[in-house]
Amino acid sequence: MFNSSNDVITALREPLVDAIVVDLATGFYLTSGEIPHGEVVGQFNAPGGDNWGVLLSKGSKLTACVDQALAKLRSSGTLASLTSRWMQSGAGVPVLR
Repeated sequence: MFNSSNDVITALREPLVDAIVVDLATGFYLTSGEIPHGEVVGQFNAPGGDNWGVLLSKGSKLTACVDQALAKLRSSGTLASLTSRWMQSGAGVPVLR
């Protein structure tokens, strides 16, 4: 029915649909700007967990620096702490069962 994520957002705005399912970070983004009267009503655990990434241009001169910074964040436990605080329990969104 929808050919792109933009079509899904349009359907929610119209409103042709009552709700959509997106990852939590996208839900926060959408409700903070794209759909300001929208609401994130719940989250659920994805099988295998979530994976996050950093996107740089191919051959970017920043790749080595970003890799080093991420390695330090990971080894110090800061990355896990940030993930827990902002992307899981700290988000204040109930887990749906």
